[in-house]
Amino acid sequence: MKTKILLLSLFLAANASEVSLSTAYEMALQNNNELIQNTFERLATTQRVKQATAALLPSISVQATYNIEKYTQEDRVNIKIDESFYKYGINLNQVIFRPSLWYQKNQQEIREAGSELSLESVRQELVKKVAKAYFDYAYAKQKLKLAQSYKESNEARYNKMQKSLKFGLVNKMDTLESKVRYDESRLEVNKANRDIEITKLSFEKLIGEDIEIGDIFSNLNIGFFKGVNILNFNNLSENLDLKQSELLEIYSGNEYKKAKAERFPTVDLNLGFFNQHYIDNYRFKDKTKKLEGSIRFSMPLFTSGFNSAKIEEARLLQIASAHRHINAQKEINIKQKQIMSDFISYIDKFEIAKDAIGYAKIYEESIQKGYEEGLKNIVDLLDAKVRVFNSENELLNAGYKLITAYLELQHLIGNVSLSMIKDLEKAFL
Repeated sequence: MKTKILLLSLFLAANASEVSLSTAYEMALQNNNELIQNTFERLATTQRVKQATAALLPSISVQATYNIEKYTQEDRVNIKIDESFYKYGINLNQVIFRPSLWYQKNQQEIREAGSELSLESVRQELVKKVAKAYFDYAYAKQKLKLAQSYKESNEARYNKMQKSLKFGLVNKMDTLESKVRYDESRLEVNKANRDIEITKLSFEKLIGEDIEIGDIFSNLNIGFFKGVNILNFNNLSENLDLKQSELLEIYSGNEYKKAKAERFPTVDLNLGFFNQHYIDNYRFKDKTKKLEGSIRFSMPLFTSGFNSAKIEEARLLQIASAHRHINAQKEINIKQKQIMSDFISYIDKFEIAKDAIGYAKIYEESIQKGYEEGLKNIVDLLDAKVRVFNSENELLNAGYKLITAYLELQHLIGNVSLSMIKDLEKAFL
């Protein structure tokens, strides 16, 4: 058994770098308690709809009653009467007209739809969290590589400056400046290591396992993002926040109608089929197969202002809900325009940074040749390497922000799903 566990651990370790984003999400699905909780809450709302529907349907019950009624008749001397009886049978109740129950049923259906939206929102938030944690982890690992490269360049520059200072080839201020750069680069490496630990823990918390991911940013295909039709993100009809806001507005309006309906009359039907047996069989005869029926009409006339206050409360909440929906539309529209602008901007920044790397590498090569021919010193060469580092850092940042903006855009139109994640993976092939 121990051998099998060891082999499995070695297999997972060997294949850790091959874990894709979609695989990570599927692992997170099995590990997310919030999603499981909302799934059961969604199922519970279905039962509430059934309860509200059942209140409108007939109900049949078996009833048994023992009634005690004994007294002395005053117009007769010492005559004791016993009208006690026991009764059993079947009773049927049916609502004929009760508008508040219909509105209650509608309310539960709205809640069911809202619960479905909440479940979908949790599901999409989970995709978004997993994707962000995945890219944060990959970004932190790539930042560490760049920070280490930057530190090595600054370390070599500082060591060279120290040697040159001994021979009087450089001044002390330049040496101190190189020492500051070297110390800053060491801090960057330490920060990158801390970021890796934090992002890795966040990632593991979501997926429930300790796994590694490969270098995804080096193979980022900008063509994937340039091929995205930005107009697809103009339609916000599937935005989950807007849908929930609309449902709340509908719910408030329905609650107002329900409150007003409580002023309407109600009509109920009651039918019973009983056997009734008297204790005193001498004076009273049993009644068998007795059919009883009634239609009950009720109309509220005075409720001490309770209904009026309830109606006014519902009306005010309806107005508040309408304004809340308008505000939600405005905020989401502003957010949409901002993210669309950022998405286009990050594509441009990525391409500019990629071109800058090309120019920085050409410059580095020319300085390298000049250094080999004795025309340039080591400081010039190391500065050229720093330029390459800065350009690579800009490219990494632009790529990370571009991916983040893409996820935000998909979230705005309610399209964050496993299929979307698999489609996004094409950008890293």
